Amino acid sequence: LSVHGMSDAGISLSDGSDDPSDADALVARLATALAASFPSEMVTTCNDYPGATLRVLKCGTTNTQGRAVNGSPDACDLNPSATNGRFIHLEQSSEIRDMPELVADAIASL
Repeated sequence: LSVHGMSDAGISLSDGSDDPSDADALVARLATALAASFPSEMVTTCNDYPGATLRVLKCGTTNTQGRAVNGSPDACDLNPSATNGRFIHLEQSSEIRDMPELVADAIASL
């Protein structure tokens, strides 16, 4: 989990890519949990899956941690050929960052 702040409203998630995903993938399950925890906030994902609110905003495609976790042969310079479902890139607005307990509870619910 790589946690960041953003100036946009709401929450933006990805698995370190902007590739499609499955509804049972970790990124999809966390997006669903966060949407339940923050019903008045926009929760979007860079990974399209059934039920996703797709918005390619901050996808973590150049995130070194994400590249390494996803199996890049050179995490500093190369994107992996595919994601493995073990990495989450989480961008949060300042309003969301002011409620860390709700974010932690959503993560713990997985």
